[in-house]
Amino acid sequence: MPQYFDLKYFTRCDELHATPFKKVHSPGGTAGTSGIYKCESCGFEVFIKAGEQLPLNFECDGHSPSWKKTKGTPVSWRLVASAIELTGPRKK
Repeated sequence: MPQYFDLKYFTRCDELHATPFKKVHSPGGTAGTSGIYKCESCGFEVFIKAGEQLPLNFECDGHSPSWKKTKGTPVSWRLVASAIELTGPRKK
């Protein structure tokens, strides 16, 4: 699970913007949103940029020793924390 030190840097999304978090992605699929994706089979987390490929099914057994305990549970990925994409010039 993603960790944080100071909650003031995080916001909870409302139901209107929750769709990316509800979608379950197949291995090798394309991430629609930049952020942390969690393997629902073993719990491994990885940061993926929007448009990049999620890890493939066969790669998952290298992610976490706990994956072996899942007894072949199909691998799927879920967005658990998204990066807010800035529009316009960045503040200095």
